[in-house]
Amino acid sequence: MKLLLDWLEHRRSQWPNTTTRVAADRLAEYGVRVRPRDSGQRVLLDEFYSPRCGTLLDARIRVEAATAG
Repeated sequence: MKLLLDWLEHRRSQWPNTTTRVAADRLAEYGVRVRPRDSGQRVLLDEFYSPRCGTLLDARIRVEAATAG
């Protein structure tokens, strides 16, 4: 399993086909109802696509990092 994760992390660092969008907006396109956050950091959806065929290879939901300042 570790080898698979190492391979995925290596490939992910090379993928130019990555999109990041607000999770509530993106999931609404699929008919999924999600309540967006009203304050604080946004919940984001990172999607990683194959550069060859456009297949969605991985999707991750994360909380936006706080900005310094």
